[in-house]
Amino acid sequence: MIVCSCVQVSDRELRAAVKATVKAGQPVNFRSVYRQMGKRARCGNCRPLINQIIKQVHTDA
Repeated sequence: MIVCSCVQVSDRELRAAVKATVKAGQPVNFRSVYRQMGKRARCGNCRPLINQIIKQVHTDA
C-alpha cells in the first residue's frame, strides 16, 4: 500500500526503514525514517499514518 503519494513510499519500504533506523541506533521519528530511505517528505499529509506505522513496528519488535 502506498503511504506517501508525494514520493511513492510503500508501507513495506517504510517498515524496513523503521527497522533499519532502530538497528542503526538512531532515534526513530518521521524525519529519521525518511532520511533512512534517502527521501524527503513534501506535504506531510502522510505524517499521522507514518507515525502510526512507527508505533506498530516498535510494538511488534
